[in-house]
Amino acid sequence: MIRQRDNYLEMKSKQLVYLTNVLDKSFPEFKGFFDNKLGKTPLYILKIYKNKEKISNLTMSHYDTLRTLSMGKFSYPKFSKLKSLARTSIGNSSKSYDLLIVTIIHHYEELVKIIEVLDQEIEDLYFKTDSFIHTLPSIGIRQQQPFTLKLEISVVFPIPDN
Repeated sequence: MIRQRDNYLEMKSKQLVYLTNVLDKSFPEFKGFFDNKLGKTPLYILKIYKNKEKISNLTMSHYDTLRTLSMGKFSYPKFSKLKSLARTSIGNSSKSYDLLIVTIIHHYEELVKIIEVLDQEIEDLYFKTDSFIHTLPSIGIRQQQPFTLKLEISVVFPIPDN
């Protein structure tokens, strides 16, 4: 199950690479505007608005939605700057890029869901094992980053008294 999870993680990373490749052609300034991070807000913008023309025509009601989604982190000056970048972008728009963007994001979101299910199953199996190993304070599963579980084993060597 862990190998399969790793395969899904690799596939999820590839989807972000594919999305970056499409953005490099359709709206190259987009990813840099978000500090090269495609988090919840940038993915939402791409999924809903798809291209630079639609992004350049966003209104205040769109801004309110984005601000709410980002929990207030997406400020109005940032919103205005994104619209300006979309208006002056050197990228090429096409329906095929729009379709690719939506498809890639859909695949990415499905992979995220699958990985979450696998993480929960792995954790459940770990705690269902009939072993005292997980009761030791230095061994356990620790959530490191979103969608990343790690089996952590810490070994402490006693220092001899001399």
